[in-house]
Amino acid sequence: CITVMHAIPGGIHTGTAVIPGLDHQLRQAGYSLITCAITAEEYQELTLPPILRSPSIKAIVCMELFHPEYSKLLASLGKPIAFIDACVDFMELGLNANLLLMDSRNSCRQMLTTLIRNHSITSMGFVGDVNHCISFRERYESFLMVGKEYGVDTSYRLLDNDLYYSEAGWLSRRLPEMGKLPQLLFCANDFLASQTMFVLESMGKRVPQDVMVCGFDGIYSVPPTLSRLTTISTPASQLGALAATTLLHKLVYQTGINSSTYLQTKIIYRESAPES
Repeated sequence: CITVMHAIPGGIHTGTAVIPGLDHQLRQAGYSLITCAITAEEYQELTLPPILRSPSIKAIVCMELFHPEYSKLLASLGKPIAFIDACVDFMELGLNANLLLMDSRNSCRQMLTTLIRNHSITSMGFVGDVNHCISFRERYESFLMVGKEYGVDTSYRLLDNDLYYSEAGWLSRRLPEMGKLPQLLFCANDFLASQTMFVLESMGKRVPQDVMVCGFDGIYSVPPTLSRLTTISTPASQLGALAATTLLHKLVYQTGINSSTYLQTKIIYRESAPES
């Protein structure tokens, strides 16, 4: 089996925990796991690396692969395939593939509702590219829904294209442009939350006294800022194991209904946005 990625996950990414769970489950069934990173050129030109043409590849797992046309290309290979998160218009593609996701809608709604009620929040902002993937879009939609339900001002939004996120100083320039900051900033993942907390504190703002910050992922290998971050923990290792089980079922039975599966997540309240 092969894991296909557009980018290799770094330390602040759930993929670092997904891969071991995936590998362990496959090994128990007698399969080995190969990791393949798609180059920028292959991505743009919609070409496959040689390894994906090998008959020894029996199934495919896609992570951090959010390009609709490249998703269609991989699905066209006719091998059992599972996407761990996907492009925002994935459902419209009609692919013969399974989709696995972490629950974002319910957990984000519960977390934001609790913070709004307990801290009398009247303004909150969102940091993240809502077109990056399904998960980011669902987190943003929960943010808007809760804001509307409680009459909270949700106009504080940094929805820039994610190509800017790795650019040095991007957030340092964009965050001050908000002018008056909201009481709470909800970031699409912990990586953005870590950057946001750093920039806020460099601006002389205290977290959580001046601005509360929360994220999503609950990753283990994190910088010190994230040890105080309110976040939503994801069972990443179990997600990898479930992806393997899904594909193994198709390999054994040569059939199976495609499904979209959500794994439950858990809110962890910490110093950056305390529960009460």
